[in-house]
Amino acid sequence: MATILNHPAAGTAGGWAAQALGPDTLRRSIGISFIVMAGWMLIPDRIAEKPSMRAAHGIAAAIFGVPGAPMLLKVGKPF
Repeated sequence: MATILNHPAAGTAGGWAAQALGPDTLRRSIGISFIVMAGWMLIPDRIAEKPSMRAAHGIAAAIFGVPGAPMLLKVGKPF
Protein backbone atom coordinates (compact mmCIF):
# COMPACT_ATOMS: atom_id res chain seq x y z
CA MET A 1 0.00 0.00 0.00
CA ALA A 2 2.87 2.37 0.79
CA THR A 3 4.37 1.81 -2.65
CA ILE A 4 1.05 2.48 -4.34
CA LEU A 5 0.74 5.78 -2.48
CA ASN A 6 4.44 6.69 -2.72
CA HIS A 7 4.72 6.69 -6.53
CA PRO A 8 1.97 9.25 -7.25
CA ALA A 9 3.14 11.44 -4.36
CA ALA A 10 6.75 11.41 -5.59
CA GLY A 11 5.66 12.11 -9.17
CA THR A 12 3.48 15.01 -8.07
CA ALA A 13 6.21 16.48 -5.89
CA GLY A 14 8.78 16.08 -8.67
CA GLY A 15 6.50 17.71 -11.24
CA TRP A 16 5.79 20.61 -8.91
CA ALA A 17 9.49 21.08 -8.16
CA ALA A 18 10.38 21.00 -11.87
CA GLN A 19 7.82 23.72 -12.64
CA ALA A 20 8.65 25.85 -9.62
CA LEU A 21 12.44 25.78 -9.96
CA GLY A 22 13.05 25.71 -13.69
CA PRO A 23 15.42 23.38 -15.53
CA ASP A 24 18.75 25.03 -14.66
CA THR A 25 18.03 25.45 -10.95
CA LEU A 26 16.59 21.94 -10.76
CA ARG A 27 19.67 20.44 -12.45
CA ARG A 28 22.02 22.27 -10.10
CA SER A 29 20.06 21.39 -6.96
CA ILE A 30 19.96 17.70 -7.93
CA GLY A 31 23.70 17.75 -8.63
CA ILE A 32 24.44 19.39 -5.29
CA SER A 33 22.19 16.90 -3.48
CA PHE A 34 24.13 13.99 -5.06
CA ILE A 35 27.44 15.49 -3.93
CA VAL A 36 26.12 16.08 -0.39
CA MET A 37 24.78 12.51 -0.21
CA ALA A 38 28.14 11.13 -1.43
CA GLY A 39 29.94 13.09 1.30
CA TRP A 40 27.48 11.87 3.92
CA MET A 41 28.03 8.26 2.86
CA LEU A 42 31.76 8.64 3.52
CA ILE A 43 31.10 9.24 7.24
CA PRO A 44 31.31 5.86 9.01
CA ASP A 45 28.58 4.74 11.38
CA ARG A 46 29.34 4.87 15.07
CA ILE A 47 28.69 1.69 16.98
CA ALA A 48 28.04 1.99 20.69
CA GLU A 49 31.06 1.17 22.80
CA LYS A 50 29.21 -1.26 25.04
CA PRO A 51 29.65 -4.88 23.92
CA SER A 52 25.98 -5.61 24.61
CA MET A 53 24.98 -2.87 22.16
CA ARG A 54 27.25 -4.34 19.47
CA ALA A 55 25.51 -7.67 19.86
CA ALA A 56 22.12 -5.97 19.66
CA HIS A 57 23.12 -4.22 16.43
CA GLY A 58 24.22 -7.54 14.93
CA ILE A 59 21.00 -9.26 15.90
CA ALA A 60 18.89 -6.38 14.55
CA ALA A 61 20.82 -6.45 11.27
CA ALA A 62 20.26 -10.18 10.93
CA ILE A 63 16.56 -9.96 11.74
CA PHE A 64 15.68 -6.86 9.70
CA GLY A 65 18.50 -6.46 7.19
CA VAL A 66 18.63 -9.84 5.51
CA PRO A 67 14.90 -10.24 4.80
CA GLY A 68 14.44 -6.50 4.23
CA ALA A 69 17.24 -6.05 1.67
CA PRO A 70 15.33 -7.49 -1.32
CA MET A 71 12.32 -5.36 -0.43
CA LEU A 72 14.46 -2.21 -0.25
CA LEU A 73 16.02 -3.04 -3.61
CA LYS A 74 12.59 -3.42 -5.17
CA VAL A 75 11.06 -0.33 -3.54
CA GLY A 76 14.21 1.76 -3.98
CA LYS A 77 14.15 1.64 -7.78
CA PRO A 78 14.03 5.04 -9.50
CA PHE A 79 10.56 6.33 -10.24
